[in-house]
Amino acid sequence: YRAASRSALRWAASRSPMVRRSVAWITSIPVSSSRRRASESSRSDCIAEILDAFARYPAGELIAVNPMIMEPRLGPLNRLVHKILMLPHEGNGVLLPSGHTSAPFSLPNAPEMRIGIASGCCAYRRTVFDVERFDAFFAGYGYMEDREFSLRARRHGDILLAPRAVTHHLQTPSARIDRERLGRMMVVNHWYVAQRHLPRDWPHRLCFAWSELGSAVLYLIKGLRRGDWSALRGWRKGIRDIRRGDAPKPARDVAPRKH
Repeated sequence: YRAASRSALRWAASRSPMVRRSVAWITSIPVSSSRRRASESSRSDCIAEILDAFARYPAGELIAVNPMIMEPRLGPLNRLVHKILMLPHEGNGVLLPSGHTSAPFSLPNAPEMRIGIASGCCAYRRTVFDVERFDAFFAGYGYMEDREFSLRARRHGDILLAPRAVTHHLQTPSARIDRERLGRMMVVNHWYVAQRHLPRDWPHRLCFAWSELGSAVLYLIKGLRRGDWSALRGWRKGIRDIRRGDAPKPARDVAPRKH
């Protein structure tokens, strides 16, 4: 099994620069030494750390634990560009005025803290699903469905970032769906979350437009580099559907948090 996994990884790395970078980054982490010192190392078993965090807080106070998700980080310039354009970036786990999110991920020295946005790797108490459900709008591969759910779940308690619970997010060598459909979905889902969880006033609309303009510029740059304009075409379709009113418009979620 391990030999087959290594062969599959080598095959994927030989065909995708993204996978090669991810493999190089993961293999640079001293995993073997951390495993030998698992009893005293801060990088102990992820599930055990999540369960420990749940055990330290009352059920009515803490409703979810998010592990520290490690993935290849953007360079300093790209991180700055994402912040200026109000695109997803590293931060303290909040919903931005643009409708995108900041997330305290890939930060090995981050402290344990309460956050307002959780990811798909988050562990929730079972009782949360008695009062909240994933939105059926995010059918299939749903971009931002995990973030949107956490915004509603947080009304019932706090979400804790557990930096000692470490997981690694490896990039897939191929997209789940084609880039054109993905480009459209990212625009429409972003708009859906912004409409549901942000005020529908001009300042927030301008922030949304500013971030989507930034996305278009980044798609344009990628198209010039790769000669593939499918993501930009998908982005244009998403903007067109929003302007025409073809994208579903959710009821605004204005229920207050209990904590």
